[in-house]
Amino acid sequence: TAGTAWINSTLSCLQVALVPLLARNDSCASIKRFAFQTHPTCYTGGGASPTEPSICKLPLHDWRCVIETVDLRDEASALGLQQEARVAEICLEQWAESNSGACDADERCRHWRRLAGQHEFR
Repeated sequence: TAGTAWINSTLSCLQVALVPLLARNDSCASIKRFAFQTHPTCYTGGGASPTEPSICKLPLHDWRCVIETVDLRDEASALGLQQEARVAEICLEQWAESNSGACDADERCRHWRRLAGQHEFR
């Protein structure tokens, strides 16, 4: 399914993103912060112009795969909320690139807009 392809692509992207930290002696907190900052790009297949599967383009029936993969405690943390807002911003960019209609007509787009406005990404 598209959800399974997204999970595999995202896990690979997250692992590759952490490789530069292997040679460093960073604290756990620093590694966690860095990892959370890489999630939005990996979740969205590379950002505004995705080259890999993007969570933004998954059919709704594949969201169960996503929810079962994500640790909800992480998502509810300050870093998690910031990454969710950044993912929503990227989803809005991807939506705008592939749709000419108003965002108000699409339920997912409206949700991304609400989420993007709730938290700042730093």
